[in-house]
Amino acid sequence: MALLPALLIIWIWWWGPTFRYQDSIPFSEVTTRWLATVVIVLLVVSWIGLATWRRVKKLEALKLDVELAVVDPVRQDLDFQKRYLNYWKSQFIRHLNGHTKAVYLRPWYFVLGANQSGKHSLLKNTVNPLDIAPSDNIVNEQNIALNIQCLLTDNAVLFVPNGDLLTQPANQADKPQLYHRLWGDLLNWIKTNRPRQPMNGIVLTVDTLSLLTNSKEQNSQLLADLQMRIEEIRMTFNSRLPLYIVLTKLDLLRGFDSMYQSLDVQQRNEVLGVSFNQKAKSNWKKELNHFWSQWVGQMNSALPEMMLQRAEGNQRSDLFSFVRQIEGLQHSVCTLIDALLINNEQHNICLRGVYLTSALQIGQIDDVFSQTASEQYHLPTAPLTTWPINDSHPYFTTQLFSQVLFSEPNIAAENHYWVKKTSDSPISHHCC
Repeated sequence: MALLPALLIIWIWWWGPTFRYQDSIPFSEVTTRWLATVVIVLLVVSWIGLATWRRVKKLEALKLDVELAVVDPVRQDLDFQKRYLNYWKSQFIRHLNGHTKAVYLRPWYFVLGANQSGKHSLLKNTVNPLDIAPSDNIVNEQNIALNIQCLLTDNAVLFVPNGDLLTQPANQADKPQLYHRLWGDLLNWIKTNRPRQPMNGIVLTVDTLSLLTNSKEQNSQLLADLQMRIEEIRMTFNSRLPLYIVLTKLDLLRGFDSMYQSLDVQQRNEVLGVSFNQKAKSNWKKELNHFWSQWVGQMNSALPEMMLQRAEGNQRSDLFSFVRQIEGLQHSVCTLIDALLINNEQHNICLRGVYLTSALQIGQIDDVFSQTASEQYHLPTAPLTTWPINDSHPYFTTQLFSQVLFSEPNIAAENHYWVKKTSDSPISHHCC
């Protein structure tokens, strides 16, 4: 490529004087040959200058990246998350055939939960979401961890942040405020790309066993983190959002299998929980107590017949243990809700319901009250049993998403500031 201008100049001076074009000899004059030579030289110099300028700009950009990485060590993480979100959006629009308002064609939901809260198992074994934008397709030379996953279902779009974005632990000494800034950038990206109605709802997953067995300090910290994140969502999106609380891993309470092993497929697919009346904003506790009393009452009424059907003595004690643990769970759930709604005087968070699930049966089964009694009286703790490795069945999840969580996407209000801005614009007044 570099020899081409030199060969062209040699040709002009060697064969130019005899070159004919349409009965004329364009390079017969020495002046013409010199002019053509100068033009070629100028083009070569311009090309070299442009290539050098681009190279210098690239080196300056690389140097700036290195300097910014020192000054702001979180910058690359923020950039990677934003590139992933933009890539997902492009794939989402492509998936919907390039519709101009694709972001509004399906409702968007947050699926929040601390690490090990069971949110991924719940989604995988219930709605089988589609990952249309694998993060492996994005250039990631620094092997930066991605803390958000965007998933697509037949009915909704799900934003599933890593649990660290909720609890925001300070375990990254070299990257201070990493999770706080990633979380803030995520909220701002959603608000920017879906300004009219950023979200249609929040699904909060809580590990049932952890809620019962964690220390008071651990639960207080978790509740404070969850309350803060929900408050940040509300303040960023400036809209009223429905909140669905899903208690997961119900199967880890001793006696779950003995209580529900006889359910058929249709019964397992039903919803176990309570949806609160939207108009009775302050009566959620009354409705929750009514559901809980009814649920425990039904189990107590069924106990005599179930005891006769259970030949083994340990299954009979398991039944009593399960009912006792469920009775104690009610107080923990009320404490959870009170903490989440502590600053909700304006009812900006609409508590829609509490639901209990078991997406799959795996892990160690615990008896909360037996373990507590053993610790209190310094008795040896009973060995924990483990679910056998076999086929699991989802309990109380199949209809939960289709008939409850995704059934009312229009409850969420529009962004208050977006509505005000559009209503005050000259175009909107003209249209009115």
